[in-house]
Amino acid sequence: MHREEERGGGGGREGGRLLDLDGTHQGNTLPTIQPLPPLETIAHGSSPSLPPMDPAGFKINRWQNRNFDSGVQTMVHSQTQSLMSIHPSEISVMSGMTEDVTRQDLTDAQRCRFERLSITPSGNYEQSGLPELVQLMKDDDEAVVYKAVYMMQNIAKMDADHPRDRIICGAYVAAALREVLERRSHSNNIVRVALGTLFYLCNHPDGVRDVVELVGNEPSLLTHLIKHMRTASFSSYKYAILSLHSILSDRSALGQAATAEARRRDAISPAVEVLRPDQSEKLLPIIVDLIRILCEKSHDQKNRFVELGGVARLLEILQRCNYENLLWRTTKLLVQIANFSPSSLMTCSAPSILHTRLSHGSLRLVLCLLECLRALSDVASPVGTDATPILSSILCLFGSSDPYVSLYCVQILSNMIANHRTNKEFLASKGVVPTLMRVLYDSTLWVNTDKDREVSEEMQECLLCCLLHLCKGHEYAQQVCSHVMADGNSRLLLDRLYNMRPAVLRQTLLILVQTSPLDVNLPSFRSTQLQTKEDIPLTFVHQVVIILRVAFHQFPSAQQGIPLKVENVKVVELIVSTLSILASLCRDRRLLEETIYHFLQPLNSCIGDRRVFLPLFALEQPFIQDDSMTGPALNLLLMLISPPCNQHVSSILSTTQWLYQVLQTHARRPEQQIANPANSLLSILYNHSAISHDRLLPQYDNYQQYGASTSYGGYPMASSYPPPSHHSHPHQHLPPPHPIVHSSMVVPSSSHSSSSSRPQPSPEGTPAHNLSGRSDGTMENIGPWPEDLQPLEGDPFAQVFCSPSTPPSPAPPAVFDAYAPPLPPPNNQYPYPDPYHPHDNY
Repeated sequence: MHREEERGGGGGREGGRLLDLDGTHQGNTLPTIQPLPPLETIAHGSSPSLPPMDPAGFKINRWQNRNFDSGVQTMVHSQTQSLMSIHPSEISVMSGMTEDVTRQDLTDAQRCRFERLSITPSGNYEQSGLPELVQLMKDDDEAVVYKAVYMMQNIAKMDADHPRDRIICGAYVAAALREVLERRSHSNNIVRVALGTLFYLCNHPDGVRDVVELVGNEPSLLTHLIKHMRTASFSSYKYAILSLHSILSDRSALGQAATAEARRRDAISPAVEVLRPDQSEKLLPIIVDLIRILCEKSHDQKNRFVELGGVARLLEILQRCNYENLLWRTTKLLVQIANFSPSSLMTCSAPSILHTRLSHGSLRLVLCLLECLRALSDVASPVGTDATPILSSILCLFGSSDPYVSLYCVQILSNMIANHRTNKEFLASKGVVPTLMRVLYDSTLWVNTDKDREVSEEMQECLLCCLLHLCKGHEYAQQVCSHVMADGNSRLLLDRLYNMRPAVLRQTLLILVQTSPLDVNLPSFRSTQLQTKEDIPLTFVHQVVIILRVAFHQFPSAQQGIPLKVENVKVVELIVSTLSILASLCRDRRLLEETIYHFLQPLNSCIGDRRVFLPLFALEQPFIQDDSMTGPALNLLLMLISPPCNQHVSSILSTTQWLYQVLQTHARRPEQQIANPANSLLSILYNHSAISHDRLLPQYDNYQQYGASTSYGGYPMASSYPPPSHHSHPHQHLPPPHPIVHSSMVVPSSSHSSSSSRPQPSPEGTPAHNLSGRSDGTMENIGPWPEDLQPLEGDPFAQVFCSPSTPPSPAPPAVFDAYAPPLPPPNNQYPYPDPYHPHDNY
């Protein structure tokens, strides 16, 4: 015994720890290690009794650890922290996966191979003693190889447990393990220990980088890992999955190259094979995340996963398992597949499974479930599918305090009821309008940061879109429209108009397009007022006219023919909606007078340096070149000029010479929604053209001398819609002007205002036209008659206004009387404190 002790004792010291294989040890004490059983005993799974320990066996046993089982080896549920809850390179929960291995009966010759082996922590590979152990891993004797690999596994585990005192440095051990896997692939016992060693190497931050570097040079290591993902003996597939996951989780360039190589070697096939609900709920999250890494940014891998039936396996896990981390990672992978191939999830009835988990207490899981349902909500469901349980589950989440939960819920509802009559009727029958209005009101209360504003605006847009879907296309549409305009709700909609945010503005206007034609809603449009920050009552008509004016200001002449957008919203859509709303509201006498009143206000009658009448401006197609607004503009003009008609409006329209030719052109069009109002307008204008105009109507060609600004709340009107927080009134101290008339109204002075100079219908019934070619109605000396005007050369009307020999009389200067009394509001009905203060710059 004394000789044996003297024969031991080799070793070195580093970091305060002396590692040797004799009976004495200094520094940090290593755990006592039990001897190994024979290979054939281990292979059959028996547990032989321990033989008496001799000195040589004790030296060998110093490297065998008895480890604590955290639940992964036995696959028994435990409270140990999940492997997926920390970075893959720092996984420690699998420390108990090493099975207890009892002493192996080695021959004296085999024992002698290990007796003088001494391992020392050293930065120098040659001095650490590891080269001798690596050589034993390459030995021809299988028992020696097994013992050497098993000792290396314990060293790797100690490195993972004590990262600062690392013994294995570099990729040489990983290279030796690759060679062992290649040469000893027939020995399941050696394969299991080699894979376990590789797993512990990957648990160290530097160790996983060494392994990834080796994979870059020797990709065959991936082949062995992928192969052994199917090896069930000694749970070798678990080590293979964990090691491969650690390698592919590396975000370096070499790690991404390893991921691409694993895809080429079809690593996803064995991963799907082991993706079963009967697996341990601690191992399944790693398998799911491994598949996610392989599928990430790879359509081929996602398609392969779908072909292998992976979607059905994920949904089965979602149904049968309860581990929150597993459910969350499973749903994250389903979101990836749903964005790639939603039909594959719909085939497996995924929504009916996903919505059952919405009552889970985990917020991150609920958000993932809603994100997946959102990706599927705009996909057609199989015929006969009942979506009411899903809609009910979504409605239950509207009380959540998390804004993203509400946002996802609204987006799902909006997609599910679009063009779906049954779903609309179900929500309407549940009285969802007050709930949506409450969420719309609450969406502005928690806004504190720029990110909050983006989420809030997106939520408001989706809520309004959902309300818009409910306002049409089903049995209860009219009831919904009346509820939307109920007291309180109408003020909320007016507030959305007042904020002037383009995306929200578009949806709000579309809702008003649906609600304004209903007579039951006219009282709300008349009575609803919003007290602005300037203590000025704002009405629907007033704000809609402001929106129309600001929308027209977005069209600089340099961009003719280009579809203009403001924050990704087409300005033409805003114009069409405002024209349609005003045309519907003008069937009410009071709203008609209010509309005319605001159209004639100075600030609403200026586009750039031009004086305009906004409904007429919409027909100047050479400027805007969009035919979608023609019908709404004609309908609005028809409502404004229909008897009994406002004197100023009739004067503007009847003396706008180019309007007759435009109306004649539209009257011949095949579209009845355009031809019918054009014909009606022509008929009314024929009657108005015969009425004498004794009053001198001033011109406002030089609008800048009046002092009106072309800014909107401090922002250029032709640039963008302003943020809602800016409000100013740059003109509130200006004297009240005269009523506004259109710049194309050309009326001669009083000395020339005779019946012979007024426009009269031609003998053929053709209305008068402005043949000078100028949109503002002024005339030029056009010289000889153009060829296309030869038929009108003898027309008395044409001779008066377009004679080539007699230049027309110059237009009288613009008349501005700062002290003239203001035009009263129509019928003195409007409650504005001072109707001539241009208070509509918000």
